[in-house]
Amino acid sequence: MTDEESVLDAVIVIVPLSDPDLGSVDDYTAISVLEERLIAAVADAEVGEFDGHEFGNGECRIMFYGASVEQLESVIIPIVKASSSYPNAYVTRIENSDPV
Repeated sequence: MTDEESVLDAVIVIVPLSDPDLGSVDDYTAISVLEERLIAAVADAEVGEFDGHEFGNGECRIMFYGASVEQLESVIIPIVKASSSYPNAYVTRIENSDPV
């Protein structure tokens, strides 16, 4: 792997859950729908890759990596903003990250 391939930008979607721990079954169901939309949009736009999700501490983090944080955000942010299930969801970025 070259240096160019190993250093990527990350966009993380943070979704507050219905309780301060792991959320509910309804949370998992709604987040799965949002996650699938995001995965498909990022793949279709060819701007990055899905890197998984984590549930805990009252939130779900859905993670994507790509060569350009701006390109990832241009695809991800409109979908997150349009999500009526999670109006308090937001996006954070990590530039020049080194995925494990």
